[in-house]
Amino acid sequence: MVPVPNNNSSSEEQKFQVRKLQISDKNKGFIELLRQLTICDSVSDKDFEDRFRELSALGDDHIVSVVEDESSGKIIATGSIFIEKKFLRNCGKVGHIEDVAVDSNARGLKLGKKIIAFLTEHAHLMGCYKLILLRQELEDFERAVNLSSMTDKSQMQEDIISGHKQFVKAIMEQIIHAEKNLEDT
Repeated sequence: MVPVPNNNSSSEEQKFQVRKLQISDKNKGFIELLRQLTICDSVSDKDFEDRFRELSALGDDHIVSVVEDESSGKIIATGSIFIEKKFLRNCGKVGHIEDVAVDSNARGLKLGKKIIAFLTEHAHLMGCYKLILLRQELEDFERAVNLSSMTDKSQMQEDIISGHKQFVKAIMEQIIHAEKNLEDT
């Protein structure tokens, strides 16, 4: 079992720790958070438990991470990684980051960046030579930011949009940096 990456240091960061999904997280708004990302129909408790156990059986090859707001008990950010085993590069591994979502009320706290850093570290610990964050997800997010900039011209909205654009840029830089680091190992 690969150790859980430790990316939390200060007391403020302790409030928003990244951790692996737990079975109790369904009752903490996990599915509702996914609905902010894309279509996610109702998931019964049984279906959630079955899928949770199925993913858990994959061990470190498939991780769903979350951030829980300790004050509200709600899941406010998530992301997942699965490790693809290849024949290329001496039977190397590639990490695929997907389904990164931050609750609309928690945006601006850099939780998406924390989730991606956690998953990037996991890929590194698993020995991945490459990391893939589906650019389509990032492009969809960027399109949504650009669309909202056309519909609301208030100063507060412009500040939020500017922050989102900085987030997209920072994530792209982090992807490039992570891929370079993985290539160097």
